[in-house]
Amino acid sequence: MQLSSLLDPEFIKLRVKAGSKIEVIHMLLGEMFAHYQFQLTQDQVQQAILAREALKGTVFPTGLAVPHARIELFNDILIGIATLKTPIIEDGQAIKLVVLILTSRTSSNLYLNCLAAFSRLSKNPETMAKLTGAGDSHEIINLVSNLDMEVKPELTVENIMTFELTSVPPATPIRSIIDLMCEGDISYVPVVEANGHFLGEVTIFEIMRLGIPNYAQMIGNTNFLKAFEPMEELLAKEDTILARDIMEPPNNTFSRQTSVVEAVFTFTKTRRRHVPVVENHQIIGLVSYMDVLKKVLRG
Repeated sequence: MQLSSLLDPEFIKLRVKAGSKIEVIHMLLGEMFAHYQFQLTQDQVQQAILAREALKGTVFPTGLAVPHARIELFNDILIGIATLKTPIIEDGQAIKLVVLILTSRTSSNLYLNCLAAFSRLSKNPETMAKLTGAGDSHEIINLVSNLDMEVKPELTVENIMTFELTSVPPATPIRSIIDLMCEGDISYVPVVEANGHFLGEVTIFEIMRLGIPNYAQMIGNTNFLKAFEPMEELLAKEDTILARDIMEPPNNTFSRQTSVVEAVFTFTKTRRRHVPVVENHQIIGLVSYMDVLKKVLRG
């Protein structure tokens, strides 16, 4: 299925003048309710969208915002698009294009694949400029059609994974990795060679394990540790221990085509919190159990 086949010119509005994203949502909903028969009221649908936005709005650094909702008594997908006359600033980001997606309560696949498709096209500055500068709704549909954006029926990890990763070379001291984790609020750091080859992974568990003396791990009893300073051994060695010394090999990996169901099975079986997505021995993304929770169960 092509993304362009899901677009209706009636639901595409250009150079909209609005002071907030909520105003744009209200305007696009008005067009949808004028041309489509819902079993809920416009206010009920808007409240569902705002409730989802309150969890965490979907705004990309490229200037694309994708408010959305899965609504009751609805078994379809509607996509509304608004280009903005003046960008809307939200959380320090300038929104230039708003894409509103409504789908059924139980549907994840189609919505997430549409979201992934819009995310991909928004990463091309030239494409974004053409979309936001389009003269009419048919020009936008033709542009998307020419991009040949396919929306696949199945849901894979490519649709929910995190692409932006902070990696380190194998000679990185543990001090630097701890700093990266604190500054970026992350708990997983891939270890990568200069040529991009994925060597291993360091998680917060490997870091914390360094804080327990070796003899304590062998004894298995930590009662006597109450007299020791917390993480004393780790703090004494964080400049000399390197990433290569503590990294774990990437024994569990996904490909782009791994289904989300298979990913969930892996998470529950291995109790892992993160699994890297690997292609040609290079890490291209990361999937966490929170990605499943936030993007699939609460997408």
